[in-house]
Amino acid sequence: MTPFRRTAKKTLTTRYEGKSIHTCFSYASKPYVSSLYPKVVMALPYLEMVFMETLRFYFTGTIERVCTKDYKLPGTDFVVPEGMLIQVPSSALHRDPKYYPDPNNFNPDENFSPEAKSKRSSYSFLSFGQGPRNCIGMRFALLLAKMCLVKILLNFKIAPGPKMPKDFIMSAASFNGMPVGGVWCKVEKRE
Repeated sequence: MTPFRRTAKKTLTTRYEGKSIHTCFSYASKPYVSSLYPKVVMALPYLEMVFMETLRFYFTGTIERVCTKDYKLPGTDFVVPEGMLIQVPSSALHRDPKYYPDPNNFNPDENFSPEAKSKRSSYSFLSFGQGPRNCIGMRFALLLAKMCLVKILLNFKIAPGPKMPKDFIMSAASFNGMPVGGVWCKVEKRE
């Protein structure tokens, strides 16, 4: 699944959680964003917070690195040998109350406001990796996903469909966080 498809699916799932992503650009009128310049989309800070919180809240996989030299883990007797594959489960960091207060609730304001981000290590959010080997296409993927979402929400109202399960239970058979019963939305054309 491409980063765009994953981000779009997770954003729709965010709507499923009952949080209105329509408010991301409530001040924006159709004439203002009709041309959808990237500069306009980047001027929607709440949209950014919703995307980041969605990527934090839902399973995003692991980050793999190969150890380049022997490394003794601090506070233990364990030495990671050179050549060993290391996997970092980003979802464990993303649900850690040390970094995200009330980590099992979706809260973009509390977790991704500029103040909240400044209080924690940038390495506590790994949806696109971190450091010199982070995702080279992160900015482009986020910009494209945001532009598509804004365009969709300007033209359509999206609400949970009648078949949408009330509780979000992640399917054990899903490697990318799909809920049991799927995601069912009701889409209506805006006037």
